[in-house]
Amino acid sequence: MRKPSLGGNHQHRELTGFSDAGKAGWASVTVLVSLAVGVVGLVLLIVRQLRLDQPMLDFRIFAIPMFSLCLTVSVIGFASFIGIENVLPLYLQNDLGVNALESGLIMMPGGIVMGLLNPVAGRLYDRIGGRPIALIGFTLLTVAAVLLATMNEHTPVWQPALYFTVLLAGSAFSSMPLVTAA
Repeated sequence: MRKPSLGGNHQHRELTGFSDAGKAGWASVTVLVSLAVGVVGLVLLIVRQLRLDQPMLDFRIFAIPMFSLCLTVSVIGFASFIGIENVLPLYLQNDLGVNALESGLIMMPGGIVMGLLNPVAGRLYDRIGGRPIALIGFTLLTVAAVLLATMNEHTPVWQPALYFTVLLAGSAFSSMPLVTAA
């Protein structure tokens, strides 16, 4: 028995914009229309919120340059962290041949280091300010991302573990100061 589709005959109706681009390509009409509808909807939301006396989301905060800068840099750092965090287990399992448990164990030291360094970053922020800590953090993030990009199917398993740990150390030193400064 066939399951009923929520979207009628359009089984992939729920996939829009960025998710369709992987299959259909960026020049696809479906992708372009979905992205255009999303942009128009976002603009309408912003315009509406700016006109309200008590907006649900106050977009005027983006007029503060420090907030916008810190938010942009935070999003770039967080996106790199999330992207690598999602791709690394696939690489470990598909290219290096480790199982899911081993993949998790390989990535675990990074999480432990990040958990230990977050309070250290907070204390350093109180002593020396956010800019030097954020620079250290983004330097570590960049170095780790470059090193992760150099791996192949012959890479020893300790290298992704080390590089991911450096990446999460950089994330600990960059995210907290930027969020606090924003």
